Amino acid sequence: MNILEAIHQQNPKVTTAQLIENTQSLETNLARLSFQPDIYSPYYETVTRELVEQVHARQMKLIPWTVNQVEDMRLLMELEVDGIITDYPDRIEAALGLR
Repeated sequence: MNILEAIHQQNPKVTTAQLIENTQSLETNLARLSFQPDIYSPYYETVTRELVEQVHARQMKLIPWTVNQVEDMRLLMELEVDGIITDYPDRIEAALGLR
């Protein structure tokens, strides 16, 4: 059984994130689950404005991974992602223009 399915089955109130490692469509990836996760988390280079809009239309958050370069962080913020997964959280300040 898929681990997200098991978690959802035991406690549907637990926040879940579907980590995506492929380039398939949102619909294809969501169809792998019997429920809709709270967070859709694709590789950052696959994020487009259209994907952000599609995810938000489904009332999910989009949090891409692993974004380590300041310029990539800025571009994703412009697309209005809901968060960023990074190995360097201190770089977020630079991406926001705080330093």
